[in-house]
Parts: sequence; structure tokens; C-alpha cells
Amino acid sequence: MKLSVAKKLFLGFLSVLLLFGLVAGLSNYELGNVNRNYQSLIDDNVSEVMLVKTLKAELMNEAGGIRGYLLTGDSTYLSDYESSRKRMEHHINKLNELAGNKKEKELAQELGVLHNRYQSIIDKEIKFKLEENNAYMSLVETSDKQISQDFNKKADELVKFYESQLNAGINETVSGVKFSQTITLIISITAVIAAMLIAYFISRIISRPINLAAGAIDKVAGGDLSQTSIKVKNRDEIGVFILSLNKMVQDLRSLVSQVRSTSEQVASSSEQLAASADESSLASEQVAAISQKNALGTEQQLYRFREVSSSIKEIASGMQQISSSSELMLEAAEKADFLTKQGTNSVDNVVRQMNEINTTVGSAAQHIYTLESRSKEISNIVELITNIAEQTNLLALNAAIEAARAGEHGRGFSVVADEVRKLAEGSKQSAIQIQQMIGLIQEETKHAVLAMEKGNEQVRDGLEDTMEASAAFDEIAHSMGDVTYKVEEVSSSVEELTALTTQIIDVMSNVQDISEKNAAASQETSAATEEQLATMEEVSSSAGSLAKLSEELQELVSRFKL
Repeated sequence: MKLSVAKKLFLGFLSVLLLFGLVAGLSNYELGNVNRNYQSLIDDNVSEVMLVKTLKAELMNEAGGIRGYLLTGDSTYLSDYESSRKRMEHHINKLNELAGNKKEKELAQELGVLHNRYQSIIDKEIKFKLEENNAYMSLVETSDKQISQDFNKKADELVKFYESQLNAGINETVSGVKFSQTITLIISITAVIAAMLIAYFISRIISRPINLAAGAIDKVAGGDLSQTSIKVKNRDEIGVFILSLNKMVQDLRSLVSQVRSTSEQVASSSEQLAASADESSLASEQVAAISQKNALGTEQQLYRFREVSSSIKEIASGMQQISSSSELMLEAAEKADFLTKQGTNSVDNVVRQMNEINTTVGSAAQHIYTLESRSKEISNIVELITNIAEQTNLLALNAAIEAARAGEHGRGFSVVADEVRKLAEGSKQSAIQIQQMIGLIQEETKHAVLAMEKGNEQVRDGLEDTMEASAAFDEIAHSMGDVTYKVEEVSSSVEELTALTTQIIDVMSNVQDISEKNAAASQETSAATEEQLATMEEVSSSAGSLAKLSEELQELVSRFKL
């Protein structure tokens, strides 16, 4: 699957955000579980324990009311008894409704049965009191007292049962908290490691080919075209850029090699042209001297003219070859200039992509900062839970103090308060551990932010290298412009030399005709020879210019190492 650089970065940072979002969601979920379990223990067990304690207190109120009535006969005590009795029945019914398992229901029903038996005995005592029968006193000392003791024992048994359930719930909650802490820590460490690996691989995928390309472009800018092609596995924009760079270097190497070969041919031809021009000048001088001294030397002059004509034809042939090579050089230079512009456009595209990468990395870093802020909010929530646990602990301590003041009747409530205090202390410790874990997450988030900032810095370095590559391409384009200009000058000079050579051939043909028609016209031949000499001097001058241009072209080409 072909993915662009921007998509790779987006998928990498999206994976990091999802991992840290999973950690944050799991932490929030586990905190909710701890709070729900804690609230369930308070609602289900502590409230039931308090209800049983209330039953014992109401039983004491009933006993106090009936004994007051039996001792004093005051109906006010009887009214207090009736009120306590109604409340007692209401609490027993509520206890039966709250009973969640079989044993709770059995104990609640047994309390109801004992209370009914107690009410039957109380009714008998009231009846004996109204009949002024002292038998109620024996009932108070025997059945009344025994049933009260049985009721309290059964109530204590139910309280112990609720306390055992409370302890089991506490242990289960603590185990759940420890398990959640372990899972959250493992996932957090895994998320941090995964984020670091993703950041490392993304930075390596981007920076390695860019560094290779920058090194290759530096060598090209220095004139070294002997390097091998860069091999990368990227199939994105960077991979396309590397392939274009390899093709540009190969085409530039071929172009420079062709220009070098052509310049050598031009130099060789210019040297031959200069030598031929010198020979022609010397021959013309000799012919002029001979024609002035002796008309009889016409045959020899004619022979010389034929040699000169042959040389001029060779020069013309060489000039045609030079003209053809110059056209090839001009085409090659124009092709090199086109490839250089194409490479410059590719570098500009890479610069634009690197700017988009820089923007994407900055956006991902901003998301990580937001995640760090959410972690701080979770830390504040945990701190709030710690404060609630401390307040619960303080309330439990106050309740234990009040229970101690109540004496024997508050002993059971003191046990419950102590258990509540332990639960609050355990919640506080769990909150502290969660707080530490959140701190660890925040610390690792900072490491992830640093890793992303490092990746961002590497992207900026890659952008700087790409800008340097763009400058190198500009320099290459400037150099190719100079080469094209020099080649155009060579081509123009060759055209001038070709025209001059044609003129020389025409002149030599005329001179030869004149020499063959009339040997006596030596003075006219001498004049034609002088004209030829002047033409040869022009040819020699043009050959010198061509040789100079060839040297300049070779000097430019020598900057490149093939």
C-alpha cells in the first residue's frame, strides 16, 4: 500500500493518541469502579448494621417503657412502649426487605419471631398488671429477660454476618484496585514504548533518504558525477524525489560526457584548422614571391594552389563536422538545462511537503499537550477522592468517640465506625497509588512530547537540507546556462568559419582557373595570392577564436567528475 509522508505521520501520531486515550479511559473506568464498590459497601452493609443496632435500641426502649408502666402504672410509659413497638415492627419489616441472601432472611425472620414472642409476654404482663396480679413480676424476671437476651444475641449474630460481608467486600475491592493498578501500569508502559518506537521509525523513514539525497546533491554541486544511484525503499513523495534525483544525475553525467567529447573534437579541429591556415599563408607568400620573381614559376604556383585547395577542402569538411558537433552540444546543453529545471521543481515539491510535515508534527504535539492537561485533571479528581477519604476517616473517628461515650450500647457501632475508618484509609492509600500512577503517566507523556519535538527538529533539519539542495540546483542551472551560452558562441563561430571556408574555396578556384588560362598574368595571380593570404589570416584568426572557445568549454566541463 502506497502511503504519503503526511499519511504516515498522521497514522503514527493517531496511534500514539489512541494508546494514551486508552490509558486515560481505563484509569477513569477503574476509578469509577472503586467509587461504586465503596458506595455499595456503605449503602448495603453499613446501613443494615445501623438498622440492627436501631432494633436493639428500640427493644431497650420497649423494655424501659413497659417496666416503667409496670412499676408506676403511669400510662405515659405505656404510650412510649407502643411507639417503640410500632417503630420496632417497621424496622423489622424494612430489615426483611433489605435481606439479600438466604441467611440474612433467616436471621431477620428469627428476629421477627422473637419480637412477636416478646410482644406476647408483654401483653400478658400488661394483663396481669391490670388485674393487679403480681405474676407479671415473675414474667419480667424469666421469660421477658430471656427473650430480650435471645433477641440481642441474634441481632449480634446478624451484625457479625454483615461485618463479615463488609470485610469480604473490602478485600474484594482492594484486590480489584491492585489488579487495576497492575493492568493500567502495564498498558501505560506499553503505550509509552509504542509511542517512542513509532516516533523513532517515522523520523528514520523521513530523515535517512533526505540525508542521502542531500549528500548526493552536495557532490553534484561540487562537480562529482561519479557517484552511484541512491537506493531507498520509500514509495512516497520522498521515494519519487530520490528516483528523479538518480535520473537527473545519470542524464547530467551523460550530457557532460558528451559535451567533453565534443569539446575535445572542437579543439582538435581548431588546431588542424590553424595549422592548415598557417600552411596556406606560407604557401601564399611563396606563390607571391615566385610570381613576382619569375612567371615561369606558374606551374609550381599552380601545384601549390592545388595543395592549398585540397587543404581548404579538408578544412571545409572539418568545419562541417564541427558545425554538426556544435548542434549536438547545443541540444545536449538545452536538455541539461531542462533536466536541471525539472530537478529544481522536484526539490520545490519536497520543500512544500516538508512544510506540510512540519505543520502535521506541530499539530500532533499540541494533541499530546492536551492529553497531558487531561492527565492533570484526572490527578485533581484523585486528590478530591483522597480528601473525601480523609474526611470519612475523620467522621469515623468521631463516630467511634461517640460510640465510646455510649458505653455498652455503642460498642457495636464502634466496631462499624472502625471498619469504615479502615475502608476510608484503604481508599486513601489506593487514591495515593493512583495519584502516583497518574504522575508516572504524566512523566512518560513528557518523554513522548520530547520525542515528538525531536522528530520535529529532524524534520526542520531535513527542510534545511532540502533548501540547500534547492540552492545547489540553482547553481547547477546557472552553470548549465553558462555552458549553453558558450556552446552557442562556438556554434556561431563555426558558422562564420564555414562561410569563410566557402569563400576561400571559391577564391582558390578562381586563382587556379586564372593560373591555368594565362601563365603570363603573374601580376594578377600575385594580387589574387595576396588576397588569399589575407583570407588565410582571417581563417587563422577565426581558428584561434575557436580554439579559445574550446579551451573555455573544456575548462567548464572539467569541473565535473565522471
